[in-house]
Amino acid sequence: MRGINMNEPVTRTFLVVDIEKSSDRENEELPVLRRALYSMLHKARENAGLLDGKCVTEDRGDGVLLIADAGVLEVTPMAQTLVDELARYNATIESETWLRLRIAVHCGFVHRDARGWSSEELTRTFRVCDLPEAKATLGAAQRAQAIVIVSDHVYSTVVKHGYGKLPREKFGELKNGVAWAWVPGYQNPPVVTPEPSACKTGKSDDSGFRNDFSGNNIGNVIQAGRIGKIDARNYPGGAHE
Repeated sequence: MRGINMNEPVTRTFLVVDIEKSSDRENEELPVLRRALYSMLHKARENAGLLDGKCVTEDRGDGVLLIADAGVLEVTPMAQTLVDELARYNATIESETWLRLRIAVHCGFVHRDARGWSSEELTRTFRVCDLPEAKATLGAAQRAQAIVIVSDHVYSTVVKHGYGKLPREKFGELKNGVAWAWVPGYQNPPVVTPEPSACKTGKSDDSGFRNDFSGNNIGNVIQAGRIGKIDARNYPGGAHE
């Protein structure tokens, strides 16, 4: 990439690709999936004319970060190529072992130092890719092979207006003011809003009862409807073994 002053921000377009549920894969599977992923990325970069130093990639183990010295319009077509190449790859294996991807696109300022790249917008790209809504939606879209996520900024300035060779009519809002998504194979993305997670200070037993005392300064709060199932050993003053 062109030499830059490491103290000055530069504008770049970011693309993050992450393998779904990589932690569920066996060790011998991951190198195979990684080789396939890098092959797809090379094809996508080649088709977009982003070889020859116009972008850098950083490995993330179960994914890849791409930082392109190019505008969003040059990078968004990579998402379509990745989707096409992914379909070709998955056609050669059983559906139970499909490689499924989350693909996120954003842009903005970024700094580079001797150790790499950093900025709020770069961090935002990872957060968009890792949105619980993105994971839940791809999980619900059983016949899908990928979900393409763009930041609200990229949607409103590029996709919404039909730029970037992405099917704007198939995008749906993933999270208000944060991101939009396209799930190839679906006319509209089957957006799923995850259930709120348990409060950090609360714990749930198998019955779903949560011992959550946050915001209470005195004593213990006990739901009357659950009194019959309370074990006194869980509360101060109760019996102990």
